[in-house]
Amino acid sequence: MKIAVIQQYPTHAFGDSRGIDVCELKKKSGKVVDRCIELIDEAASKGAELCVTIETVNAYLSLGDTRFTYDETLEGETVKRFADAAKKHKMYIVAGLALVIDGRPYNCAVLFNSKGEIVGIHKKVHLPAGEELH
Repeated sequence: MKIAVIQQYPTHAFGDSRGIDVCELKKKSGKVVDRCIELIDEAASKGAELCVTIETVNAYLSLGDTRFTYDETLEGETVKRFADAAKKHKMYIVAGLALVIDGRPYNCAVLFNSKGEIVGIHKKVHLPAGEELH
């Protein structure tokens, strides 16, 4: 099995987020997801059957910043984009996502099968700084 580990540029590559409003943080996290999808497309073109991202690719987090953009659910746009990519390329994807499940924020690893279906969700034990405040 060919496996691709997607290590897109880290969110901190955009600079310190402490002076940025939450709407701007959402735009920046969207760019990270865009880059993940591009890398999945590239990995698929090279025969990858499984792609794995780093954690919380849809939440712009930086060291010391405890403002979270945890407002996405399993029915959200980011989850749909990863599901569509898995189905399009007939591959498995493990996406590290910040999601709200049953009203609580979680740092999750979501497993999509080659049909784009969610077949597993791991709610990680390791929490990013500040997640315990929710």
